[in-house]
Amino acid sequence: MKRSPSRRRAREVALKVLYALESTDDPFQEVFPLIADREGLSGPLRDFAEALSSKVLKHKDELDTIIADVLEHWRIERTSRIDRLLIRIALAEYFFFPEVPPKVSIDEAVELARMYSTSQSPAFVNGVLDAIMMKGKGLSKES
Repeated sequence: MKRSPSRRRAREVALKVLYALESTDDPFQEVFPLIADREGLSGPLRDFAEALSSKVLKHKDELDTIIADVLEHWRIERTSRIDRLLIRIALAEYFFFPEVPPKVSIDEAVELARMYSTSQSPAFVNGVLDAIMMKGKGLSKES
């Protein structure tokens, strides 16, 4: 099954929004439209990026607890900001967007790590996501 490069654009916008929010005190309601407009994202893709970003923000602490559970000899704060955000995005898809197969969430996070992070990041992101999904660690899928 071929993946939609458009969905990848929505994930990229979510990454940029979340990165900006961690870098400034600006509210989501200002940051999201600014970045989505700049990236030319509209319609269902914009809606997906907004929903994905919102889920990551709403469940950040829970997602970080799940991530920290599989990190061996590392504190979550020591991981790269980009890697941490990509893992949160993939986990938000896994828990809250059941129409996205887990393999797609992992593959997309790995590809974005190739584009935006270090040469070691794709393997790290893949390993963390695989470990979480193999353990079946979960949030309530209702929220």
